[in-house]
Amino acid sequence: MTKTITRKNNRLKGYDYSKAGIYFITICAKDHESIFGEIISQPVGDGLAPSRYKIKLTELGQIIDAQWNDISGQYNDVEIIEYVIMPNHIHGIIKIRATARVAPTGLGKIIGSFKSKCVNEYLQYIKNNEINVFADIWQKNYHDHVIRTSTSLKQVCKYIRTNLSTWSSDTENPKNKN
Repeated sequence: MTKTITRKNNRLKGYDYSKAGIYFITICAKDHESIFGEIISQPVGDGLAPSRYKIKLTELGQIIDAQWNDISGQYNDVEIIEYVIMPNHIHGIIKIRATARVAPTGLGKIIGSFKSKCVNEYLQYIKNNEINVFADIWQKNYHDHVIRTSTSLKQVCKYIRTNLSTWSSDTENPKNKN
């Protein structure tokens, strides 16, 4: 007997994700595997503690970085405000602007295209380098939060900027799972 998995819809009920807005996005690696990079610590001055942590991206992490930065180039009505790639997930803030078009590009289309392009480019990398790995890199779906105030935007930007420095206690860190 096949067990049917029912996925929880984590979108805001009744909200139109194709309208202009600012969105905080989290996209996780399949099975929360740390395949995007490794966090390293670099010595810096006392007042610069959050900047002391950097991520050394894997080839896959570099593909994700390039594709994320290319989103604004693909969609004229989309701006990347802030982002960070973590070992097993990416956080980003996407702003969809109102344009003269009938409707802006929908958030789901933007994220779906991003994930697809990352997989396709990684598959090409695997093929070109004759590497024996799977390219099933993304968890299904993504998490979003509609940012509605400038205070919320500032808080989320700060969260993203300091995220590398909190990895050791992050619930997404596999070392913190029982």
